[in-house]
Amino acid sequence: MNVSGENDYVVYMTEIGVQLGKGDEFANGVLKEMKAAVEKEVGIMVMIAGTVMNQPNEWLSLEVYQNKDAYQKHLETKHFKRYLEATKFCVESKGLHLLKSDFVSDQGQIFYRP
Repeated sequence: MNVSGENDYVVYMTEIGVQLGKGDEFANGVLKEMKAAVEKEVGIMVMIAGTVMNQPNEWLSLEVYQNKDAYQKHLETKHFKRYLEATKFCVESKGLHLLKSDFVSDQGQIFYRP
């Protein structure tokens, strides 16, 4: 798939600072939420999360939704609200960046599920 120019995608890059010693707890919450979201929600195209190399308490996530409606529906799901509640004592800081998706390209294999 290749998309160049106007599209309805909603793309967020999130930076999350996790408290020392809370990385495993946060990772567990993120994994459960993302797994549920991808399995249950139609409008999610991509969800990726990981730590910054050599900075285990600095997390980044990239999420791509088909459109604003899919993103809004995601925010109202039980699994997303459960994730926020489960990780609220792990997070020290959060930066949410809405990206303009000028160019999107993939080979159709991004949805690998082990």
